[in-house]
Amino acid sequence: MIYSRNYRSIFPLRPSEFRRLALHIEEHPNGCWLWTASTCAGGYGRVYLRNAVWQVHKMVYEIFVGPVPEGYVLHHRCKNKRCCNPAHLKLVTQGENLELDGVLVTRTPPNPLRTWCKNGHELTDDNVRWRTVHGKRWRVCRLCEAATRARRNERRRAQRAARRLSADGSSHPQAGG
Repeated sequence: MIYSRNYRSIFPLRPSEFRRLALHIEEHPNGCWLWTASTCAGGYGRVYLRNAVWQVHKMVYEIFVGPVPEGYVLHHRCKNKRCCNPAHLKLVTQGENLELDGVLVTRTPPNPLRTWCKNGHELTDDNVRWRTVHGKRWRVCRLCEAATRARRNERRRAQRAARRLSADGSSHPQAGG
């Protein structure tokens, strides 16, 4: 199954294709245009046209508004993934989309009520370092981090010493004599 990214390549739609789209769009009192046919695993409407799978909300947006610029995605203001009403869709960057959906929540510290780390060290401003990976932030206890680093360095020193011994051949006693 081919998922197409170049939506401009399918336009203009043939009348039969446009009717097929319109047949599966149902208008609701809240203003949403809900796609009533097939959806992808993520819940977005999809349609199979011209040997490719197309996301319905993007296709409808391009029909009524225009192309989605490179580097932008469509955000559902109504929070309904099956909605394809162009008035409910907003052009945003992927980062903005994740933030609007609540995936990236970096403004509030995680677990703000926790005052002690799992090893019993107090989490104060002097003893905490913030880490951020893929938009997720958390606090790291500096004392625990230093202990982990010391253990790792000791393990590496032992491995280097073992390699030196084996390279010198002193770890293999010679038989004979």
